[in-house]
Amino acid sequence: MDKFTEVLGLNYNFSFGDTIYRINKNREVKLHRPAEMLSDADIAALCAYTVAQMAKLLEDKYLHWMAHKFVQLCDLAVG
Repeated sequence: MDKFTEVLGLNYNFSFGDTIYRINKNREVKLHRPAEMLSDADIAALCAYTVAQMAKLLEDKYLHWMAHKFVQLCDLAVG
């Protein structure tokens, strides 16, 4: 197993470099298209949902903070 991971690490860019480049290029192209951008109403709705969900998590003083709740809060904060 150690030899496999070592060889994979050495050949990672050779094996996956083109694919990673294409994924990143497609992501950049699609995100910069005006037609792909969200409308102002969609952004406002998303913002309202995010703030409401964060408030719901933070205002519950009896909430038992397990890992999945913390991850949910972090995901809301990141976007």
